[in-house]
Amino acid sequence: MKNNLSILLFFFIPFLALSQQTPAITCLDVDENGDVTVQWLPPADPIGLIEYEIYYDNGAGYNLEGSVSDMELSFFHSGAQADLQSQKYYVAAVYQTASFSSETVQSIFLQVAVSPDFDEATLYWNPPSSPLPEGSSNQYYIYMENGADNWILIDSATAEPYKKIVYVCDEWVNFRVVLSNMNGCDSRSNIRGEQFKDIILPEKP
Repeated sequence: MKNNLSILLFFFIPFLALSQQTPAITCLDVDENGDVTVQWLPPADPIGLIEYEIYYDNGAGYNLEGSVSDMELSFFHSGAQADLQSQKYYVAAVYQTASFSSETVQSIFLQVAVSPDFDEATLYWNPPSSPLPEGSSNQYYIYMENGADNWILIDSATAEPYKKIVYVCDEWVNFRVVLSNMNGCDSRSNIRGEQFKDIILPEKP
């Protein structure tokens, strides 16, 4: 029995120490230009923490994108191009003798398909991670743009795809998906739209 307990402690204690020194990404917020703001929770044990390093992968492998001091809990990635595809990130907490990396999280990439009749939108998107980042809502909030920069919440969904009838004469309509987090941030998708129109001609008087 003592041997079994010793074995369990041998594996559990390093795991516990690792979890206390690891940051956790909470949100990846994509702006209208495709730039990304990365936000995270600090390690439970910050003693000896020097800085955070932010790593980014656009499909060609991870590279160091930048670093911030141990007092910062966010990083703005200019030129991320998250409006073109989902981008992956992890954050490393750098201590005096070692570094400890968060789980990988990717930006929400929204795609919109239009029906053959041009009156129905089908929205597809990816989750940031599985399971979702710590503190995330279990609902994705779906917004539609009604005039320039006027975003209206139209619905929520637990997963994609999501379908929406669009009542317009002949207009380009943009959509966005948002995943809220109880830690005070949102993961917003890129903005994506399509041309919708009413192809049924009105009856002659």
